[in-house]
Amino acid sequence: MRPISLEMEGFTSFRQKAVIDFSKFDLFAITGPTGAGKTSIIDAMIYALYGCTPRISNKSIKALISQGSDRLKVLLEFSSGQSCYRIARETKWTGKSSITSIRLEQKDGEKWVALADKVGQADPLVENIVGLDFNGFTKSVVLPQGRFDEFLKGRIDERRKILSDLLLLDVYSRMMQRANEIAKENKNKSDTLAGLLIRDYANSTPENLARLEEELERLQPSLEPLTAELSSIRESIRVAHQLRQARPELQPKRISPRLSRSLRQMRSRSKSLTVAYAQLLMTPRYATTSSRNSISPSRCKNWKNVLGSWTKHIRQSRGVLSNKNRIT
Repeated sequence: MRPISLEMEGFTSFRQKAVIDFSKFDLFAITGPTGAGKTSIIDAMIYALYGCTPRISNKSIKALISQGSDRLKVLLEFSSGQSCYRIARETKWTGKSSITSIRLEQKDGEKWVALADKVGQADPLVENIVGLDFNGFTKSVVLPQGRFDEFLKGRIDERRKILSDLLLLDVYSRMMQRANEIAKENKNKSDTLAGLLIRDYANSTPENLARLEEELERLQPSLEPLTAELSSIRESIRVAHQLRQARPELQPKRISPRLSRSLRQMRSRSKSLTVAYAQLLMTPRYATTSSRNSISPSRCKNWKNVLGSWTKHIRQSRGVLSNKNRIT
């Protein structure tokens, strides 16, 4: 940013309109006795750009208005890069508050093109054009009044503090502190990971990897039969599960007390008949000839009838027992 011209009216010691042309100077110095208005010239440039000065805030603009005036006007023409701009700022004091109007323009050939006519629009544009906000401008381009003298005559540590305050060098101290904190955090993480690698991954070496790959290649042919066996086992488990679910349906049915009693009687009678039948069959076999001849035909007929009856009962008993066995 380079000033080209400055117009002031009602601004501090410049109650009447004053115009300063800087275009014919490459390098200049502002000199004069105390109270001549040297600082006011610098303040007028800063006020035109940012609406306030290092000595006052933008809420105390009334202090910049010349005594006996109710308003101040400042017009600054300046260049930034290859472009030329001008900004006019006027503040009127109403007795209770101040009203500020502004106009920012850019030169296009021989004419001026308006960029903004409201404070809220102009301030961001000015910061973008100059490349600095108010704090940056007053700490890197313009040193506030009084601080320059302190810087020249002060001790080394005082000058260092002044530079630190003006240039906000404490930000680098905060950056260094934060960097140290981040470095410490990363070192702790690194130590933790190193301990984890030593404790849990000590065997993770290229040699072990090669050995495991060889073992995997050796075991690969047995994978298919094992997979088939696993499928067979899974199918067997499925069938066993189905059988277990059907098990209650296959439990033997309960026999009624009456049928159980009849079965016991049949067993007892069958046993008696079987014994008698055996004795009957054995008697003629082991009898002597004389004994056989002594048996009358009528007696043989009776035995035959008894034998037939017993045989019938035995068959009935066996049928009942067979049905009983099928039920149980």
